[in-house]
Amino acid sequence: RKPGRTTTPRFFAVTSRKEDAARAAKHAACFLVDLPGVGYARRSKAERAAFMESSAEYLAARPRSILRHALVLCDARRGPDEQLLDAFDSLRVAHSVVLTKGDRASARDIVEALEAVEERFSRKLSSLVPVVHVVAAKTGAGVDALR
Repeated sequence: RKPGRTTTPRFFAVTSRKEDAARAAKHAACFLVDLPGVGYARRSKAERAAFMESSAEYLAARPRSILRHALVLCDARRGPDEQLLDAFDSLRVAHSVVLTKGDRASARDIVEALEAVEERFSRKLSSLVPVVHVVAAKTGAGVDALR
């Protein structure tokens, strides 16, 4: 799959066991929601802006009793998306950064991404939680710690 294909929110139920979608939704410990326009997308600037706006509206409409914490996935080779993190800060949504593709990034890329996130921690009004995970889907590195 090419990046930037998500055009509507996609919901994934997280359960402790394998079950069909209907049962999973009933017994979900939490849901992961893939939002369009967040991160890298091969789309026009206007399309990305529209996706980002609809995603921000979705997040703003969620009561904090439901939306307790967001994981912001960022490519470790590119670092965090400042505009996206600013949006979470302005909505006052608690969020953590997960640097993905840790197996493809150089050590220097990872250090630079971690430094960029650390700089955000120092901001007084940031709702960024000071825990950063580096994961690699191909090797599984960091996935257990994220769970």
